[in-house]
Amino acid sequence: MSRSERPPLVAAHALAVEAEELYEEGRWKRAADRFEAASEQYVRATLCTADADSLQSLRLLALAHSQRAHELRCRLVLHDALKEGGPTASPTAEKDDDGSARAPAAAAASNPALSRL
Repeated sequence: MSRSERPPLVAAHALAVEAEELYEEGRWKRAADRFEAASEQYVRATLCTADADSLQSLRLLALAHSQRAHELRCRLVLHDALKEGGPTASPTAEKDDDGSARAPAAAAASNPALSRL
């Protein structure tokens, strides 16, 4: 590992923190990407230990972050479907940096289907 490369566990934590911040901002696509990247780093971190408890914890963290990414991608699909469907759509939906739909927190909270996810 080069000096500039962070250990996988440190990288995973930084990505997870960034993902949470993006999620809070309503930037779900980017948050999902960061959660997925954090999951991959947690898997990489499993290669750095032989301790059974640590391995189990790292695997659970990887799974949890991967599931969170999946949930956010499902929310995006649902949000886009509702937006195209008409009256339940949020007219103020913003665009993320890459042009994908960004669901404001208020829009998600006002829609019962989105708030259940």
